[in-house]
Amino acid sequence: MTDPRLLLCGGGTGGHVAPGVAVVEALRARAPGASVLFAGTGRPVERRILDAAGIEGTVLPASAAPRLRRPWTLPRFLRTTWNAIRTARRLLAEHDPDVVIALGGYGCVAPALAARVAGVPLVVLEQNAVPGRAVKMLARFADAVHVPPVEGIERAFPVRAALVATGNPIRRAARLAHPGEGPAGLAERRDARRILGLPEHPDARVLLAIGGSQGALRLNRYLVGAAETIAAAVRAATGRDDGFALLHLTGSEAEANACREAYRGRGVRAVVRAFLDRPALAYAACDLAFTRGGAGVLAELAAAGRPAVVVPLPSSARDHQHANGVAHAACGAGILAREVELGGATARRIGAWLGGRAALLAGGRAARAIGRPEAADEVARQVIELSERARRARTCAGAPSTRSSEQEGSVRWGTVRGSA
Repeated sequence: MTDPRLLLCGGGTGGHVAPGVAVVEALRARAPGASVLFAGTGRPVERRILDAAGIEGTVLPASAAPRLRRPWTLPRFLRTTWNAIRTARRLLAEHDPDVVIALGGYGCVAPALAARVAGVPLVVLEQNAVPGRAVKMLARFADAVHVPPVEGIERAFPVRAALVATGNPIRRAARLAHPGEGPAGLAERRDARRILGLPEHPDARVLLAIGGSQGALRLNRYLVGAAETIAAAVRAATGRDDGFALLHLTGSEAEANACREAYRGRGVRAVVRAFLDRPALAYAACDLAFTRGGAGVLAELAAAGRPAVVVPLPSSARDHQHANGVAHAACGAGILAREVELGGATARRIGAWLGGRAALLAGGRAARAIGRPEAADEVARQVIELSERARRARTCAGAPSTRSSEQEGSVRWGTVRGSA
């Protein structure tokens, strides 16, 4: 097998980028010499995730599609998109990929259209229960569109779309070795708690609060105020004064510092970090998660067998986080709480759930039932098949390759020539 060449495009948030990284990890496990380039928005969250994964990156011009209420933005959108397509065609000629993977977001449109014109196979990843506008457009000519296994999602796509209910690809850093409740799973939980400085005794309950790659100020503030109520409910259910601890990933260093001081002042045992490069540690350590409705983190929690209290971001596009939370709760893997409803009753409900071992075990089993830890491997396998098919077609057609040894690794986190 010849090592494949892959172009990832899109991004803008951690939820867009992480599935692409997961596919690259699975691809490199099969083909260590695979060449990968990411074309995205250049936002800090992209750079942090991609640099940690050792993936080359470049920035392409992009503009969000105009809405009907803002028609004056249409000329700028058309101009930026035309420039982006021209630049993407140049990038395809330089990198000469066998397959293009679109990760969603407006940044993936130009490279995907350029791939279509060049005859390069296109794979699209959709993470959410409500697909985005860019994904629905690209689905009309994509070779495959990988979607979450949500009932009725096919109705949101064109009839001819090649949908595959694969689920969300999950990075290795987010996968548990033993997601069950057997001896190996309990040992993994104990080790994770020891590493993070959390209580190790088996009756302790740990709540994981996740701000997300962009942070969640409202959730952070709520948890600070509700932690004492949650702790009291857990104490009442378990009969232990030391039965509760909080692991809070705030999403930013400034928030981490503020929350850490607030918990200390309230006497709540809490480990507060901005991020964890190994989210599997957090998933292994916790009994229950409190999180936004991002598809990526919900997929990771499901694969880890951890139930969740889902508080969707009210301003998410097309309210997709609410749809993600509804699908998660419908399977018994969590409960849905709207941001405007957060209060003392929610805190007591969280505490009661944490205090009830049977309820936690049932939620964990439901989560594992909808988890798709093998999704990245399935997408990588298809990418390799498409790559080999594309190379055979080029060989039969006698098409010369445009790549040269001088171009290997030549692009590294700068704007592509001609994109300004």
